[in-house]
Amino acid sequence: MTTPPSAPAPILNSTPQSQGSGSHRNYAAEHTQKDYAPYLQEDLTHERTITVTQFFEWILHITNSQDTTRTENDSKFQKYLARYNRWDVYKHETELYQPFVELANYCIGRQTKVQFCRNDPTIVLGSDAERKPDVVSIWEATLALGARTSADNLSDGGPGKLNAFHWMELIAFWEFKFVPGGVDSVTLASSRSTQAASAPTAPQPPKKAAKKPPLPHSSRELRPRADTPAGPPTTTRSSEKRASNSAKANPEKEEDPRTQCASYALELLTYGGLRNHVIGALVKNNLIELLYYDRSIIVKSESFNFAQDTVRFITMLKGVADLTENQWGYHSLLNAPHPTELYPSQGVLTHPFGGSDIKLNNGRSLTMGETIFQSHGIIGRGTCVSRAKMEVNGTEKDPPNWGSNLAISGFSTTSPKILHAEQKEFDEDSPQRRLSEHFGEVYELRVLRIVVQERLRPITELTTAAKLSEAFHGIFKCTPAFWISDFFFLILIPTGYRWLHEKAGIVHRDISRNNLMYREIDGKVYGVLNDFDLSVFRDKEPRSTSKQRTGTEPYMAMDLLVIGPPPPHLYRFDLESLFYVIAYVVCQYHEGKKIDNPPFEVWDYLPTTGLRAKKTQFLADPIPNPTSNFLSFNNLNIALRRMFRTGYNARADAKEEDLPFDDTTLGGNINFDKFEAILETNLPSLT
Repeated sequence: MTTPPSAPAPILNSTPQSQGSGSHRNYAAEHTQKDYAPYLQEDLTHERTITVTQFFEWILHITNSQDTTRTENDSKFQKYLARYNRWDVYKHETELYQPFVELANYCIGRQTKVQFCRNDPTIVLGSDAERKPDVVSIWEATLALGARTSADNLSDGGPGKLNAFHWMELIAFWEFKFVPGGVDSVTLASSRSTQAASAPTAPQPPKKAAKKPPLPHSSRELRPRADTPAGPPTTTRSSEKRASNSAKANPEKEEDPRTQCASYALELLTYGGLRNHVIGALVKNNLIELLYYDRSIIVKSESFNFAQDTVRFITMLKGVADLTENQWGYHSLLNAPHPTELYPSQGVLTHPFGGSDIKLNNGRSLTMGETIFQSHGIIGRGTCVSRAKMEVNGTEKDPPNWGSNLAISGFSTTSPKILHAEQKEFDEDSPQRRLSEHFGEVYELRVLRIVVQERLRPITELTTAAKLSEAFHGIFKCTPAFWISDFFFLILIPTGYRWLHEKAGIVHRDISRNNLMYREIDGKVYGVLNDFDLSVFRDKEPRSTSKQRTGTEPYMAMDLLVIGPPPPHLYRFDLESLFYVIAYVVCQYHEGKKIDNPPFEVWDYLPTTGLRAKKTQFLADPIPNPTSNFLSFNNLNIALRRMFRTGYNARADAKEEDLPFDDTTLGGNINFDKFEAILETNLPSLT
């Protein structure tokens, strides 16, 4: 999901990430609960509160009052409600699940396509997170799979390991917290006096998000040690591993309920189908708080006592039962998953959309295959990159065989071939549109951008220093190419970073390992700078257009690793990112595969401030050795590291002495000429 451009988006800004949105994490990492808790806490800083009425209207699409008298006065409803309210009997949270499920399913009726079901204590399949939401909403048809049979059959202990739900099967979650003594003993953080359900709330003027000051730079940012290799790689890697284990460690204590609920939303947004948003709820005794998550915001409703306000409770349940797939958050581009058999019991699906067909607005259809990359986060782009095939005259072909659909003039071997791009916007009655109108500039309204391009190879597959040198040199410094697309625009595609910035006036803003690719033609390697979705025009966008940091955190410049609004993006940030990518690749990969316990592994797991500290340490400590494939890159790593360290130290010295300082180039220490001179002198294929 990407933020829509202010003008028609060129193909340049339509490659597989997004325009002006947050960072994404390392897809290859196993995302355990402890790993991503710090990032969820950062996402929760985007949380906002609305009234119950607003939540009903904007998110649950409940616009008219419903006649609930029949259900309220029904003896069975009263029996189920009384059973839930036995606060003098309950001793544990798990005792709430079954009576709530029975109460909810009775209110919505057994003929609806959605049912409530106990899930705890069974871990949901399909991710590494090992999460187990207490109660879930599921499609009624999924209860017929395996030995599940019915919600009643699962009321005592969930579906069990052999019949466990998959994130693909879950629609929503309902998390419970029990406080002994009943509702008088508990207060939700957002509890306020609720308003009458029948009284619509007028939209409020947009609110400005409170800005936090960026973390100050240390007066002594870093001091150099000798520019010598770190000795045997195993020594450095062992220390990295210990640091990684330490970073993941957490004392045993009860998990914060907001982080817990956000973790369920994270898994549903990542592994639960193609989703625009996720709906959930936090229930503490009789108090219920409705929750909403999309790629720009987290919203909670004010809480209400559903045992006392039964009209509102029944209205909510009936509204939930009537939601369409699109209103639940499933994007119409791909149908909501309706499995006909149990999912595999182990691991993450490598092709969650495999076999699904996408109809493009040019009349062509693509069949999805293996997932190459999928971002793992709430606030941000929500990128998914997948292989795709198309059928022509009964023969399956790769998309590049589209022939005359895209006329190309002056095609360059170092530019990505974009075959098709389109975007889909939200309807006027969507939650996203309503929240954008209400919160104004606080909310980043996004679009779904679809890009079809040729298949490129990751630079990590290169196994010789000479070929990797050719790729990096081509990515940094190449020539332009001109494309004419099927949108009838003349598209200028820059093909090297320096040309991109100096001639086209564009800042890329997301240099990362996944965005540096290559193609090989007649045995020669051509590096390809891919993914221009975060790029902006240098002169027209002097300030960051995003409310989140831009880039991929392990490769971000240290000045971007702050809590709060990001600073304006300088080109030296991209040069610093390119340095980190070079160090990553040559120190982590051998024969096209990542080595065991590689250097920098902990960078994929650290929270923002911890990552900044680790990079500061990296610039001062002995540098790790490259792998045996790339030993000749060692001098390049040392020279680039020295350049950035000198710049940061110069800034620290200037601050200490209260002197004026050119922050754009860190005192003239970091610019294109200096960076290129280091490449020309130290890249193995050029020396």
